[in-house]
Amino acid sequence: PSQRDETPHKTKAPHKRQTEREACSMEGDLVGYLYKKSPLKRLKGWQRRWFSKTANKVCYYSTRQEEEKGVQCKGFIDLAKVTSVDLVESTTKGLFSFAIVTKNRTYLLAATSLDIQ
Repeated sequence: PSQRDETPHKTKAPHKRQTEREACSMEGDLVGYLYKKSPLKRLKGWQRRWFSKTANKVCYYSTRQEEEKGVQCKGFIDLAKVTSVDLVESTTKGLFSFAIVTKNRTYLLAATSLDIQ
């Protein structure tokens, strides 16, 4: 992921009673594409997702345009519930894999580079 550029983007105005996923639609301070492994056995392989980190959440979308349009995120990782972040040996050439572990779920993610731009 890379630091967000300073170009202003339109975002969905927050409602008085936001769900946690709707609250993710506010722009993050660290953004970029990562690959996410689905926990569902019927969805094999890696799906490319747009990730946006805010102060206390990492939200993910199908595309960057979804976040920019204010579309509700597909899911999020509550950073307060993260117990560890571990490097994982990648089974896919060219991907650098890691796991974000929470009490309820382990998120398998991968990047095409080790660099944060």
